[in-house]
Amino acid sequence: MRNNTTDELLRDSISNLKKFINSENGKIKLTVMILLALATGLAFHYEPTLLSVFLFLKKYLPDSYSQKQIRYAFYGIKKRKLVHIVKNSNRESNIVLTNRGKREIKSFSIDTVNIIKPTKWDNKWRILIFDIPIRFRKGRDGLRWKIKELGFCQLQKSVWVYPYPCEKEISMVTDFFGVRKYAELILTDHLFSEIKLKKHFGLS
Repeated sequence: MRNNTTDELLRDSISNLKKFINSENGKIKLTVMILLALATGLAFHYEPTLLSVFLFLKKYLPDSYSQKQIRYAFYGIKKRKLVHIVKNSNRESNIVLTNRGKREIKSFSIDTVNIIKPTKWDNKWRILIFDIPIRFRKGRDGLRWKIKELGFCQLQKSVWVYPYPCEKEISMVTDFFGVRKYAELILTDHLFSEIKLKKHFGLS
């Protein structure tokens, strides 16, 4: 499985969340929306105030949120140390996400990860295998829960199969649960049980 960098995974997380926000799949926390708005960095030529931050965020948030709600949410974000202010070489003040803030985005985005099925199957199978130590039980259970949700079919105890491209999504999921080095994604064009699998996935 190709190793994405943390920044690539964060960009994927942000992309997934933006698609989720623009869809009609339900509500998203105001905190996460603010973090997304700040994800690329926000620069000021002066020390930012709550009012200046509000005026920036208001452009990216639904009109249903009041100034009080946005300012309160941003105050909570600062208190939880999800963002911090740094000075760049131009003496600008930048509001950027901390590692904790990046984890907050990735944590929420795991629920929005979805595999887009192509219009035509490429006649290849994706086999996910993993051997996760018992001390990482929570990560193992989380991975199983997510791949079931994504529609993988279990072949054996720790062997799952899926017919469509899913490398990026599995990289995100295994990275999030901290078990990537214990997992492998294999591509093959033949399986002994493929007749049964084709029926399971509705493939001709």
